[in-house]
Amino acid sequence: MKGKYLLLTLLLVLPLSGCQLAEQESAFGDRLIGVYLTKEYVDTMNVEAYLNDHMGETADGKTLQVEEGAAQAYQERIYAVDVSQDPKQPAYQFPDLEGVPIYCFSVDDPQGEESYWIASDAPEVQVYRDYTAGDGMDEMVLTADLYVPVEAIQEFYANPMYRTPDGQVYLIGGTGVSGRMDTAGTSLGKTIAETVTLTTDGETIQQRYEFKINMTAVLPMDRIVLLELDANSQVIERMEFLPGQVPDTFALAAETAYLVVETHRASISGEEKVDRALFDRQDSAFSTYVEGENGFFCRTDTSLAWTDGVREPM
Repeated sequence: MKGKYLLLTLLLVLPLSGCQLAEQESAFGDRLIGVYLTKEYVDTMNVEAYLNDHMGETADGKTLQVEEGAAQAYQERIYAVDVSQDPKQPAYQFPDLEGVPIYCFSVDDPQGEESYWIASDAPEVQVYRDYTAGDGMDEMVLTADLYVPVEAIQEFYANPMYRTPDGQVYLIGGTGVSGRMDTAGTSLGKTIAETVTLTTDGETIQQRYEFKINMTAVLPMDRIVLLELDANSQVIERMEFLPGQVPDTFALAAETAYLVVETHRASISGEEKVDRALFDRQDSAFSTYVEGENGFFCRTDTSLAWTDGVREPM
């Protein structure tokens, strides 16, 4: 058999685009609970099994093209490790894969009195959950915002995560999304969803889980400078912070009418570049981005406390 394999070119079609919606199918009661986001393609397809089943579809030396849907049944599982300290709050990681886990699922309380949600707590991710129930449909939508440095091309892969009825978690290889992200604020997105139909005591209900991944390009920083200006645009206060040291709340002097946030960073040529943003008393916060793990950035929001009195020393 190995000789025949060498005469075939196997092309696995992996769509790459700026925005996608993929409907997943789970087997044996396994439920989609999220995605494991990676910068590299995770290959979980059993190529040998596929070739054994489809050898007659192509002649030697010709290309065998595998569409994504057809490949679904040949995906092998990579199981996660529960890294939690509390059995009531499981947390999952894939030690041999660099990436960010983004998941959310409901579990029953051991006493059976209620259900509660388990969600990932990766520091690189800003997560928002919306759950609705009624009219025969339960729907949970999880939106995850992530941030990457400004680059010509960004590419990532959303690998579906599943949970078995006995509580094991695994992933299979997912499709990729790529695009130009050489301007701050540029975004890429991908959505993965699953809908299952359950019938209990003659009552039928649909359950839908949808996971929206938003990737936004941001400017990495070397330092942040905050300039307080009065109504005449004169500087009355200047403060400088290193990455990760910007306070959660910044109290401004009573006479401050405007705040200028300067992001100092090194350009590709090594020269310092400064990006400025202007805030006034109608604004309540600004964001900074600190490099995290796996090529992603952690967003920190700083609340602006506009005051009419004298600010206390920080």
